[in-house]
Amino acid sequence: MKTHIITIFASIILLWQTAYGQTNNSHELVLKFLEVIETNAYARRTIKLDSARIALLNDTKNVSEIGELKPYFKTFLKKLKDQHSSISYIEADEEDEDELDFLEKYAHITYEEAGYPPLRFKSDLLEGRFAYINIPAVALEYRKYIETIGSQLQQLDAMNPEAWIFDVTENDGGSIIPMLWQMSTLIDKDSVYSFVDRHGKEEKQTKMMWKTNGDKFEERLFELFKLNDESLRPVKLVHTNVPIILLTSRKTASSGEFFVAAFKGQKNVTVVGQQTNGLTSGNTEYPLGKSYLLNLTTDVLKDRNDKRYGIGEGIVPDILFTFDADLQQRKITDETVKAKYLDAALRFLKAQD
Repeated sequence: MKTHIITIFASIILLWQTAYGQTNNSHELVLKFLEVIETNAYARRTIKLDSARIALLNDTKNVSEIGELKPYFKTFLKKLKDQHSSISYIEADEEDEDELDFLEKYAHITYEEAGYPPLRFKSDLLEGRFAYINIPAVALEYRKYIETIGSQLQQLDAMNPEAWIFDVTENDGGSIIPMLWQMSTLIDKDSVYSFVDRHGKEEKQTKMMWKTNGDKFEERLFELFKLNDESLRPVKLVHTNVPIILLTSRKTASSGEFFVAAFKGQKNVTVVGQQTNGLTSGNTEYPLGKSYLLNLTTDVLKDRNDKRYGIGEGIVPDILFTFDADLQQRKITDETVKAKYLDAALRFLKAQD
């Protein structure tokens, strides 16, 4: 399973592995950076790499501190124009760190400890008929996220809902694993979408997020987040053939868009809202030494209807609506804005009656 874990907190380094060595030499880091770009970048052909390579090496030849390389790396990545690649830096301990030390810290830190507000979980049975669940972005506390969404699904399923409404208007990314974990019985296909690299090679993605591909690091990730527990298997729902509404906004991005793609095209699914942000590309993480993590766009999304998304192309909803200028300026969590989305969903569902 190619998970494409995309963290929304760049300062928290997840995939800090030794696969690319523990070099602390600035020149070697620049060479490694260029090698990864040339070998893996989806937008590799958008730049003249030979001249860009010479320019970067020349610009950084007098840089001795590796922390000073970040602005040069960021400038180079902007030339790819893939809108999704990024570079993260933390000042590493001079002593060798076990690759799993970072992963353990990541797996056990809470949103409160990281200095971020808690996730906005919300569910309700609207008008006594329609099950509503907000699907927030997620970067930490995977198990709590999975358990919370599972509990909400079970509680609402017991109320005999006539439809499901999943709200991803606030979801700007994170990890797709917890987002889709509990959705298995609501998705009608095992393969939900694909990633396509620049050579046209396609890799299908399964809805079974609770299964690893045998990768040692991924298995360690599941172990530390305590995701291997049998009690954490996806909930089984009764009301699976009712209409499903996905609410999207311009903020819906990255893994939030992959969540939409997993459903869009299914017969009982309707996407309502605005065109999504356009980060419909898959990123792969490449550690550079002990202090850098290159989050590089390596693939683009191909949905279940065989639509291959271009760089920067968002998902167009089945029912598109726009706000007036005043509401466009408000936060997506504004109650008035939320009401507009919910009204659109409810109008559609009632029209089906």
